[in-house]
Amino acid sequence: MTPDGTLSTAPGPVGRVATSLPELVEHVAARYGLGDVASWSVLETGYEDCNLDLRARQARVVVKVFSAGRPASVPARTAGIITRARAAGVRHPALRRDADGGHVHEYDGHHLIVMDFAPGQSFYEMGRPPSEDELGKVLEQAALIHAIDARPEPVFDPWAIDNLLPLARQVGDLLDAEQRRLVGACLEEVAGARWRELPEALIHADLTAGNLLVAPDGELTVLDFALANRWPRLQELAVIAASLMHGAPGSLRERMEHVAARYSQIAPVPLSPGELGALGAFGRAAAAMELLGGLNQWRQGNRGPETDSLIVIGTTGLRDYVLADVRAV
Repeated sequence: MTPDGTLSTAPGPVGRVATSLPELVEHVAARYGLGDVASWSVLETGYEDCNLDLRARQARVVVKVFSAGRPASVPARTAGIITRARAAGVRHPALRRDADGGHVHEYDGHHLIVMDFAPGQSFYEMGRPPSEDELGKVLEQAALIHAIDARPEPVFDPWAIDNLLPLARQVGDLLDAEQRRLVGACLEEVAGARWRELPEALIHADLTAGNLLVAPDGELTVLDFALANRWPRLQELAVIAASLMHGAPGSLRERMEHVAARYSQIAPVPLSPGELGALGAFGRAAAAMELLGGLNQWRQGNRGPETDSLIVIGTTGLRDYVLADVRAV
């Protein structure tokens, strides 16, 4: 991400850092007391920052190296939110402290945090949506996050509903005729939803397939709070329904209603009538952001299976709503 809040055009995690990764790894191992480095590799998923899987004599950890263009406040903000989330019972890997006792470390112009390695596979790696039991665990984690009384300084989130219209203008020339109609219908519904009047909560904002791990014993781990912000909690549920649950039975409208119902059963504060009335607008918006965000990444050179998947998820979800509207006539 660049200083003006737009995404970096450098494709791939390695292109987001401007330092020698081998030297950075050795430095981290020394400053965090990890012992000799056995091996390390770059984790290829995601569009921001550079995450490293580091195996050393004393421990296996993940190093999150924040992109060079990130605002200087983001690393400390992220570490603070993770600390609050873990204190609230959210299952996120523990952060490690460097030799000076800090959670955020600086090396060669980059800020980084180091956390314990969490065993398991992400839903992206497994290539499937969560089961009903796993969905319940995801929603339990979401409810815990939403109950955290934290108001961190807002950070730019290119995938937030607030950026739907600007992003549609930015990549509108890449839409085919059908996609243009689908996005247009979404923009009309979102404009009439009065979503800014809905109550806000701290949300993770990126509970997608790559940020949720399932351990061999079935336990669920949440990763990456870098985009956590205070937004309507429907945005969280819409991302779960549109992105994480893509491929599960039912249309996106049905998945959105199912996710909302299950969430209300376990959340300390069930969804309000106003929130329930905006389910369709948020489900549609989440699908549109998948499509538009995928096209944005494609334009920037991030072309591959992950980007292709976003475009498919978004287009399919938007079609679901149009088909449901036709059936309702």
